[in-house]
Amino acid sequence: MNAEYDVASAAHAIGVLMHETLEGGDQGDVLHLSDVQTSAYDACAVEDPRSYRLTHRNSADFFEAAFRVRGVICQRNLPPVLEIRPSVPGHRLRQSVTLTALGDHIIFDKYLATIRQFHDLFKASFPGEKFVLDCFYTYEGHRCLILFNRYLSFRADTPNTRQIAFDPQIDPAGVLRRHPYQNMHHVEDNRVMYSRRELLDGVQSLKNISPTSFKNGDLIEVHFSFVAFPAKKGEPRRIACVMHHLILLNDRIRKESEGGTHSSPLHPITVRSLKRKHVVTDVNGMNGKDGKEMRMD
Repeated sequence: MNAEYDVASAAHAIGVLMHETLEGGDQGDVLHLSDVQTSAYDACAVEDPRSYRLTHRNSADFFEAAFRVRGVICQRNLPPVLEIRPSVPGHRLRQSVTLTALGDHIIFDKYLATIRQFHDLFKASFPGEKFVLDCFYTYEGHRCLILFNRYLSFRADTPNTRQIAFDPQIDPAGVLRRHPYQNMHHVEDNRVMYSRRELLDGVQSLKNISPTSFKNGDLIEVHFSFVAFPAKKGEPRRIACVMHHLILLNDRIRKESEGGTHSSPLHPITVRSLKRKHVVTDVNGMNGKDGKEMRMD
């Protein structure tokens, strides 16, 4: 955000948008994070990709739990990827956004509180392991939430998963495709969608857009899931907010700060489900206790 950015207007606008999701209730299988009750979820071990994730408690279909949050982008690292520094390890190649409410807001505070409650759920579900949160940040005194997704997954963690091609918008020069990390590959779990919400003749829709459309200062919605990644021996597992879908809600304030014209108006939206289906089977002896194993399909 530049020095001309209207922080007060943006803080008010994102406050309206965060309350808008409350009025609309849940949208398919993607629940507003401020509305969820952590007691309604279980933390499970996923076979492929190897990790710990959340599923709905007492659910027969065992979909991976997906959530959504809204905020103002204060920092971003989004495609395209045009070069890779040789010193960067493969698991550090990632895209990310950092969201803030640009001030104190009850809904954004609920986001952060709910994340801490899910941290407690992981700890209670796997008492033999340690966990740390990898999603909090501060920007110019404002509390923030970091969401990311890796471009590559370890083959050892995804032994039964086939790799997929990189989208040309993500890797136009082929630098990721030609990456030297033979122990890693690009899989469905690494995919991120990019959309803009639109309203035409009273009908709401999502339009696919380029990841370059997202700029610092834009108001967005992010769909994500909680993932506790494997860790080296003796180190705690890092619980991350892994993003799957970015939706541009409004870029008017940002464009005005740049001297441009307004774009996305503020209006309601019906957001589509991620439909990330999993199969869970009961297993014994996990960390010395009964547990569940979840496999992503």
